[in-house]
Amino acid sequence: GDTANLTYNITAARTLTIDTTSRTVGILNIGDSGAPFYSVTLASSGGARLIFNNAGEPALLTQRALGTNNTVSAPLTLVDDLIISNESAYVLTVSGAISNPVAVTRRIWNAGSGSGDVFMSGVLSNGPASFEVVQTSATSRLLLTGNNAFTGRIVVAAGQLSARTNNNALGLG
Repeated sequence: GDTANLTYNITAARTLTIDTTSRTVGILNIGDSGAPFYSVTLASSGGARLIFNNAGEPALLTQRALGTNNTVSAPLTLVDDLIISNESAYVLTVSGAISNPVAVTRRIWNAGSGSGDVFMSGVLSNGPASFEVVQTSATSRLLLTGNNAFTGRIVVAAGQLSARTNNNALGLG
């Protein structure tokens, strides 16, 4: 899959918008590359989505080790599994709704080596199959806060997973 690097040395907080037409990536790297650090938000408009398709391999969403808090608010479609890796001490927020369009359970891993949290406030909804959420980072806590409608498993292999805000944060399964 293609790689998108939202890692430029920016001079102020920026919101980048996917307009109307959905975009497909296999790898997304996000975070300002030079001090002073400013936040980056990846949003969408007109029904556009960010599609993670890495040609059958797990897709990657990585927040760089340097920087500040960043947000992906665009809705996500997972054609492949997704590994979220927060390499920083700052929060990475994934607030867009997340869907599974394929008839295979999709896994979402929090596998970062930084100490920053990963907030997932977007709603995870089943498609033809469900999701499995896997916490594997010993240092980056995963917080589920969406009104989730998936029926898959939650696995904590290392570190901490927290559920907040509503009764469906851990899904319906």
